[in-house]
Amino acid sequence: MNNSNYSASVVSNTFWTTDVGFFSTHVSTLKDAYKDQSRRWLLVVVLSFVASRIFYALVYGLKFEDSSLLNYMQFIDPLLLRTDLARSIFYLCDQPPLFNLFLGVVLKTCGAHTNVAFHATYLSFGLVLVASMYLLLVRVRVAPPFAAVVAIIFTISPTTLLYENWLFYTYPVASLLSVSALFLYRFLSEKRLCDAVVFFFLAASIVLTRGIFHIAWLLLLVFALLVFSWPERRRILFGAAGPIVLVVAFYLKTLLIFGSLLAGQTYQQINFAVMTVSRLPAEQRQALIKEGKLTPVTTTSADSRTSFRKFDRYIPKHVTTGVPMLDNQRKSTGYTNWQYGSVPSIGALFARDARVVDGLYPALYWQAVLENLRRYSFVSSFTYPFSSNRSPNEQKIRHLVRAYDRYLKGVTTFYQSAPGLIVGFVASLVFAMTLVIRWLWRRCPAADAPRMLTVAFCLFNIVYVSAVTLLFSYGDHSRYRFKVSPFYCILFAMLLYALWGRVKGRFSRLRF
Repeated sequence: MNNSNYSASVVSNTFWTTDVGFFSTHVSTLKDAYKDQSRRWLLVVVLSFVASRIFYALVYGLKFEDSSLLNYMQFIDPLLLRTDLARSIFYLCDQPPLFNLFLGVVLKTCGAHTNVAFHATYLSFGLVLVASMYLLLVRVRVAPPFAAVVAIIFTISPTTLLYENWLFYTYPVASLLSVSALFLYRFLSEKRLCDAVVFFFLAASIVLTRGIFHIAWLLLLVFALLVFSWPERRRILFGAAGPIVLVVAFYLKTLLIFGSLLAGQTYQQINFAVMTVSRLPAEQRQALIKEGKLTPVTTTSADSRTSFRKFDRYIPKHVTTGVPMLDNQRKSTGYTNWQYGSVPSIGALFARDARVVDGLYPALYWQAVLENLRRYSFVSSFTYPFSSNRSPNEQKIRHLVRAYDRYLKGVTTFYQSAPGLIVGFVASLVFAMTLVIRWLWRRCPAADAPRMLTVAFCLFNIVYVSAVTLLFSYGDHSRYRFKVSPFYCILFAMLLYALWGRVKGRFSRLRF
């Protein structure tokens, strides 16, 4: 071999190795700097969360409201939660068990300090929610300072504080959805089995907490991941196996004992009646009652003050079971017990009348859906349950809620009451869908899959919750929408950051 060629080769290789080493070191340094910056801003987010809670408590006197334990339809009698928890949870029919189980455990173990325990738990949900929002924003390529600002605006929102201080499943579900999206991204990017297990257990927890998320929702997530991450099928199936078994066991128990597959079926039937029977003009309704086609009781509202005695002549007689939760028409608090054993028959009665009216006047249902669309899109997130129930917390910060809703809603959680906000709402959804469709159409590198599939997960849940609300619920739309408010916030932040990048790029190319 020629010595000169050999020397040139050695020199070239030396320079190449040095170049590569320098480049690798430089990239590694940049990554470390980015991680340090991300951690610093996460600390800012956490401190903002803590400071805002102290501020609202000291300045406005916000306290955790747990009066819902006394009268909410969805809750088991608090006396039975304390004294007959296991049996009551086992025979629970029209609600998924997890939230009532949580209530019972706190009531049994915390004695006179239940309010403190509930409050501490909800503060934990709030911290997890805002931290997961920030971390997810960083992972979908939003700069840490921008991501921190968006997360802080969300977490200091007066409306967020109202939900955080209200004993109901809305806030926990919002937190579970947000952190599940984060673990979905972690699994897709790092391919670790532990992340898949956590993601699917979080998804199963949502199914076992809130009735609108049922087993079809969970199975669709598994199917979508198998389609778009087929090489990881073993990890996906292994991670999903345990959570699916838990959910199927709950469904089978409900089917075998009550002959009903879906939790919350009675409430869906009542909603259907309200969207049809209750919208029928009084004259036509009375005529159908006289003809024997309708029962007069299904035109009344069903709430915590309803008396079941008015349904006795229209439903089978209740057979005593020996289970207090199923045999008592009223709770120990004096309010109606909607876990009473005849409630499924009452729901079937509402459904029968609703089908009659829907068959005769099908336009009524679709008018109700259009009305739902208006309420879902334009009613503020604090309207229900706080203002309608005269919440003490809402009265303390009403002026803040209204001001925040008016001036900052476009940056936070799409409370949707201004034309400009609707433009932002539609634009962010179109932007997110465009990202996903472009990725699928162009078969972009696998490195971009975690970002795109996580965006698709956010989109899917927004569409899913919106569809369920519009088609099957006559009210309470603001609390339905709040569950996916973090996803609205994340998509809107991605849109704003992308627009900022375009504008910044244009200005940098200008020559003055």
